[in-house]
Amino acid sequence: MQRQRVQLLVASDVAARGLDIPAVGHVFNYSPPPNSDDYVHRIGRTGRAGREGTSISFARPREMYNLRHYERATSGTITSYELPTVKQIGETRIAKCRQQLAEIVEHKNLDNMRGIVEKIAEDASLSITDLAAALLFEKQ
Repeated sequence: MQRQRVQLLVASDVAARGLDIPAVGHVFNYSPPPNSDDYVHRIGRTGRAGREGTSISFARPREMYNLRHYERATSGTITSYELPTVKQIGETRIAKCRQQLAEIVEHKNLDNMRGIVEKIAEDASLSITDLAAALLFEKQ
């Protein structure tokens, strides 16, 4: 598995104003700034030297009014998305896991693993279902 590196900078508005950092690809606003000028300054970090970038702002419904002001200030468009619920996230994780396991069963030789699983289940007096559930719990 190839390792990838991510550079991350967390800064307040005060610190961000004094930093000139090239090639900022994303700006995350965990709470929208109080005014349009601060918003424009924050997201401007992604557009230095003709580059493009993405600004993502987490906003509560009561803050949506401010986002419309930011749209006008930037002549841009802010697209709203609903965050997924805990249930939706869980369902997505299960579906992804199900797909990964199906691919392993389809494409890998599991003969040795089957023997190991059967021996573990027998030695621990576990049903195959309980052992599979425990392994899935560990994977998650």
